[in-house]
Amino acid sequence: MIAIGAISLLVFTQALAMGGDYTPFTDVPSGSEYYDAISYLQTEGIVGGYPDGSFKPYQTINRAEFAKIIVGASGYKPETDPSGYDIYSLSGLNFTDLESGAWYVPYLREAQKQGYVSGYPDGTFKPEQNINFAEAAKIIVVSTGGEFAGAGYAPEDWFHKYVNVLEGLHAIPTTINTFDQKITRGEMAEMLYRMRANVTTKPSETYDEIAQPRGTITGEVNYPSSGIPADMEICADKIENVETYCTYTKTDAPDGLQSYTLPVPAGSYKVYARLGSTIAYYSEFVTCGLNASCTSHEPIVVNVEVGTTVKNVNPQDWYNN
Repeated sequence: MIAIGAISLLVFTQALAMGGDYTPFTDVPSGSEYYDAISYLQTEGIVGGYPDGSFKPYQTINRAEFAKIIVGASGYKPETDPSGYDIYSLSGLNFTDLESGAWYVPYLREAQKQGYVSGYPDGTFKPEQNINFAEAAKIIVVSTGGEFAGAGYAPEDWFHKYVNVLEGLHAIPTTINTFDQKITRGEMAEMLYRMRANVTTKPSETYDEIAQPRGTITGEVNYPSSGIPADMEICADKIENVETYCTYTKTDAPDGLQSYTLPVPAGSYKVYARLGSTIAYYSEFVTCGLNASCTSHEPIVVNVEVGTTVKNVNPQDWYNN
């Protein structure tokens, strides 16, 4: 049986029903895939934005930031900490790589106290390191009272039981492609929202789907404006069974481009860049009067094998809508 802590779920569901105020973020419009999740968590006082009014849903999140959000979701506030000592000292913390006085100290102490985090075998916590999906799955499940189904998981696959809980609750966003994938703030919000609000109707990945042996598609992408939007994604539609895989993992590249890496199971794929309803389906920039019917522009189709990388897959045509 898989369950969320009943009391925790009841508290958050009732709070949502009370209808707290929501202040929209400038980069999370009502049509955003993460709008429901982020608005829910913001209304509950679990997440906040940046001084410029943004939330940055496609930005990765480090381990200290994640711990703060998790203990905040449980109601912890440093200003009401019941301990009788300086909460920004390292008292009560077992990790060897923390800085005394750092903003994250009280949150990590509370997370350790509640059993949400345990650090690495070498005694470190690595607060500035971006958190990956496997790590986030454990912390989310433990902090929400998830119960584990079955037993006998291999030690080298320590995260299997936690991912199984998320799978059973349909709480794994379809943008999760690998267990070591660095998650974004939007993906974090989506997982917490589905767990806290008992949302089970959205598409979700499974452990077996994520565990599939994969190959990789890489390339660069441009956009016809002064800068590439942070929420632009690269997607690959599997031709055999119409599965879609997308990534938000992009890094700056020369000449105003951004490079991307997209792991996918073996198969044939149609690859494209997407920003909302605007899609770049072709490998060459339009050179014949911006006419999308030009016969010289063919959709990008690639064949991917396990353990191999298909390079230089570069969607560039943003004029075919």
